[in-house]
Amino acid sequence: MIRRTYQYLMSLHPDHFRQQFSDELMSTFDDASRGRGSIRLLMDGFISLLRQRLFRRSPRALSAMTAGGPTPADLHERSERLQKWARLMNCVWVLSAFPLQFAAAWLMQPGTRTASASLFYTFFPSCLFIALYGVFSRISTDEAGQLLSRATRDETVKKLAARFESFKKWSDYMGLIMIFALLAFAGIALVGPWIGRAPNGSQWLWTNLIVFSIQTVLFFAVLKQLNERAAAALQQEMAARRK
Repeated sequence: MIRRTYQYLMSLHPDHFRQQFSDELMSTFDDASRGRGSIRLLMDGFISLLRQRLFRRSPRALSAMTAGGPTPADLHERSERLQKWARLMNCVWVLSAFPLQFAAAWLMQPGTRTASASLFYTFFPSCLFIALYGVFSRISTDEAGQLLSRATRDETVKKLAARFESFKKWSDYMGLIMIFALLAFAGIALVGPWIGRAPNGSQWLWTNLIVFSIQTVLFFAVLKQLNERAAAALQQEMAARRK
């Protein structure tokens, strides 16, 4: 099972990487699995996939640069790839709030007086993340791949600008909202007992504080850079199309 997962990760790497390193890496994995090092190599494979897909230029892009700069088609291809990864990771980040909330609740074991209150406290943070996702991702993704074929230059630039604003909002404002939420939860959890707040409510505040802390760290460690790169790629594509 672990070997198949590792082999699948290798298949997701770019073609030039697979052709050069796939056989060697699979041989290394088979040797390491005998010494119980397969889990570590599985994590290395996942990190390698992210690095190759997000931070390495393809041979086509490198040849375009040496030939005098990327063409609008090259910029569009790179922009679409970065947008795809940013949207995917944004969605994964939002959905990860559900298992994080259940894990934090299992760890803290907060109690409530009624079952309905317990459900509210359990799903409130996750619903808040979904609401934020809806606000920050209003730009439809069904236009991907249609910008080159169905729109005039001005219409294309206008659509690209709308998508640029969406990713820019993610990178510029989501982190501030997360920090504000962290401070709000921490302040209420600390001040609540002094003003007669119910202990059960305080426990749920600390539970939510754990979830928001983890999500904030993940945002600044991963998502902020991905959305910045997607916005920068869109800006380059718009500049090329205005010429």
